[in-house]
This record gives sequence, structure tokens and C-alpha cells, in this order.
Amino acid sequence: MKGYLTKDSAVIIYKNLIRKPIVKGSLKLFKMLFIMSKRKLQYTSFMLLNIRPRLNQNSINQHLKSSLWLNHGREIIDLRALIHVTFHLDRGRVAYLSEAVRQLDRLKFFSKEIVVDSNAEESIELLRRLDLPGKVSVDKNLYHPFRLAWSHRESMKKRVDEFDVFIYVEDDIYIPDSTLAYWYKEKEKLKRHGYLPGFLRVEHNRKNRLVSSDFEHPASKDSIVEIDGARYLATPFPYQACWVYDKQTMIEFIGCDAFENGWTNFAEPAYIRENAAIGLAYESPPEGNSSRYLLALNDDGMVSAETFVFHIPSNYGRRLRPQSAGLGTIPVERLIAANG
Repeated sequence: MKGYLTKDSAVIIYKNLIRKPIVKGSLKLFKMLFIMSKRKLQYTSFMLLNIRPRLNQNSINQHLKSSLWLNHGREIIDLRALIHVTFHLDRGRVAYLSEAVRQLDRLKFFSKEIVVDSNAEESIELLRRLDLPGKVSVDKNLYHPFRLAWSHRESMKKRVDEFDVFIYVEDDIYIPDSTLAYWYKEKEKLKRHGYLPGFLRVEHNRKNRLVSSDFEHPASKDSIVEIDGARYLATPFPYQACWVYDKQTMIEFIGCDAFENGWTNFAEPAYIRENAAIGLAYESPPEGNSSRYLLALNDDGMVSAETFVFHIPSNYGRRLRPQSAGLGTIPVERLIAANG
């Protein structure tokens, strides 16, 4: 009817309106204020009320228990581990850091040293207040804030003779005992074939279902590799926000260009952090494969829960509007396409 605003007209008006600089600026400011308020609320609720993230030790153990892996990995690994965690001071992420570091301290190594790399001395007092294990190493000489993710490199290079295992991990990643046990069990066999044990970063969606944080689409069955009677997925999306290497692999890593410069496809400033975490994934993969990381498959042909590392914030899976590349949308039991 004449004089009424149709749906199509409303869409056109809306699109034209948000293109105006003053409106775009206001929306950006509102989004920034909303994020700041949310982070302050998260920090306050955690520090005063001990409200933990949805993905925490208890909920993660329930996921692993349902996959029959809860009691896996309880034996002590007779190795010394150097563990570096990147934490750019942000009080809204303190609850994630707490879950991640406390679990790192529970990993069953003969001995371990946990170092939290931070950009601010305030982090020292923060860890003390939280009674978190480990020490803080402050790096203020950063030409870009994201370079904090590279602060561990020099320490690991200097101390390679002191330790047997080297772990780099972002501040919101939970590595279960069962995943460490899987890595320890598989590493020698896979190394003989040019591969490394890979991990699958998983998180909750809005239905509390586990989804992949990094798969953009299901992998082809052609990506399945068989080694000594066991099946693995040569993951097309090897980013996992952490890496775990033994001394031999670490020495190889130190000697290659990826240690100093990362992967060339991640050269842009926006990917500085991801480049630190990609490790040896793309360094000299076996012929026919894009990366060296393999994910173990279970008897049902799905990616095994023993490969899981948990992305505590679940900020892909819990988005109201799906991420543009599809991250956080594919359930862990559907990572391999049914039709090839």
C-alpha cells in the first residue's frame, strides 16, 4: 500500500545508513564499549565470585569421559618440560589463563617449568593474586603488540639442552592429560614417516556441542593416511594454537627458517600470533600432503578425542552469526566428508 515501508525499502535504507561515517563510527564505538564492559564483567565475576568459563576442567573431563579417555594419560612421563604461555595483559582473559595454566601444571611430567610471557609487569602481581604456578617473563621491547607471541623463541633456543619437551601455547588453550599421552605414544612412530602428532582445537557451540575451531569444511576421505595399521587424518587445517615438540624435533625447528620467520603465507602483520603457533606444520611435509600434522582416528573413523585441545572462550562456536569462513560450525564427529 502507498505510504507503507516495505521490507526491501527498509533494507536499502539500513544499508545506506550504516555507510555514513558518523553512523559507522558510532557503531564501532558502541562495539568497543560493549567489549570493554564485557571483559570487566568477566574479570569481576571470576575474581569475586569464581565464575569459571563454560569450558573448564570439570566440563572438559565430562566430554573426555564420554569418549572413554578420562583415565588415559595418568602415568608420569619421565621427561623435563619447558612450557611458555603467551598472555597479553587483558583482565577479561584472566579466567581463561587460570584454567589453561592450572592444567599445564597438572600435566604428568617428571619436572616442568612454566613461563608466562607478558607485556606488562602488572601480570606478575596478577599471577600472585591468582596463586598460579609458574613465573612471568615481561617483554616491553615489542615493535608490534602481537610480537609477544614470539618472546619464547630465544628462551627455548638457549635452554634446548636443559629440557626434553618444549611446549608453546596460547593463554586460552587447555591441553588435557590424555592429549599429552597421545602425543607421547605416537610421536616416534609418526616421526619415522615424516609426520608429527597433531591436535584438534575444539570448542562449544551455543548448544554446548563440540565443534572444530579451525575446520572451514569437512576433509576429504582422500586425506586419510594409514601407518602401521592405524588410520590418521592429514588435516587440511593444521592450526592448533599450540605445539608440543621433543628435543630432537625442537632442534630441527631451531635450525629451520620457520623458527625465525614463520610460514610465508602468514607473513602479514595480522597473522603474527598465528605464525608463532603454526610451528613446523608446513615445514617439509611428506609428498602429497600439505602439512606434517596427523590426527588419529578412532574405530568409528572419526577424529579421536585424544587429539583434542580445548579453546576455552569458544568465541567461534558461540557466535550469534557464524564466522565468515565457517570456523566453529562443524561438529567434531562430522570432520570427514561422507562422500569422499
